[in-house]
Amino acid sequence: MPTVKVRRPDGLHCFHCNARVDEAACRCPSCGREFAGEGVPSLRRSGRVGERVRAGFGSRRRGYWPAVIVLAALAVVSGFVFRGRGERPAVPRPDTPEVGARVFDTREHPVGRIERRTILAKVRAGLPDDSLRSALNWLLYRAVDERNRFEGGNLRVVWVYLYESDSSPVTDWRAMAIWQTPGLTEATRPSGIGGDAVRVGGVEYDFSNEMRTTAGGGDDD
Repeated sequence: MPTVKVRRPDGLHCFHCNARVDEAACRCPSCGREFAGEGVPSLRRSGRVGERVRAGFGSRRRGYWPAVIVLAALAVVSGFVFRGRGERPAVPRPDTPEVGARVFDTREHPVGRIERRTILAKVRAGLPDDSLRSALNWLLYRAVDERNRFEGGNLRVVWVYLYESDSSPVTDWRAMAIWQTPGLTEATRPSGIGGDAVRVGGVEYDFSNEMRTTAGGGDDD
């Protein structure tokens, strides 16, 4: 790309690399660029060009900082939004194989903005406690994950009851679990199961229903 000579107090210089050049030179001996045009810009003229360039950069700089401030504010707001989504109550994904359980009834018990839900599900008769625990964990995980992560809900308490028949009396459950988040008020916090219940993390399990009237009955579908 061609360049020009610039006259300064100590003589002519290449405008591109600032090297000293001879007045009759057609090419800069330092950068090798050809000199275009017959005229030689004066220092005063180049100074005016520089002032225009600096003025242009100054106007860009004045518009730059407001844009940076706006973008930074948007980033902060977005961070709070996504952090809020990520902090919604969640149940860890179970690390055990999923046990078949068919939900046949769901009931909602909201208290203000706190969502609470009861899930009734049928499992195959004769399952051991470990399999029942796995079924409870998967039902809890899917209910809370679907509601809070995908639907943006605020599900904070879940009761799950497992039955060996979907026609059994409500009190005839085979196993149950309660999941709740910490920090709930007395009005929204469920009562503990008590008895032989076992607590693991935020979940309380019970596999011994003293009110159960059928044992190993139920249909296998």
